[in-house]
Amino acid sequence: MKHTLFVYYKVPQAEHASAKLLVDEALSQIQLQFTSIQINLMRRPEVSSEGLETWMEVYHHPSGVSAEMKAHIASVFTNAALPYKRAIEDFIDLKD
Repeated sequence: MKHTLFVYYKVPQAEHASAKLLVDEALSQIQLQFTSIQINLMRRPEVSSEGLETWMEVYHHPSGVSAEMKAHIASVFTNAALPYKRAIEDFIDLKD
């Protein structure tokens, strides 16, 4: 089964620029380790009434996102010390 990893979290709109720098750096480290991984960073178009943006990282790999990849992603973001609670969802492709 091919796994796709979805990670989402809330970022205060006032911290958008600084958070983007940290996330981009972390994603670059992941891309260096796993060159075939495809990573998309997105956010919802609307901002909540509390001034929060919802960001989503999506990880795809031709053979699926492995446990090793998931562990590396978690480690990179732990080291990046992002102050946002990350929710991690793992989905499998129903075509497999």
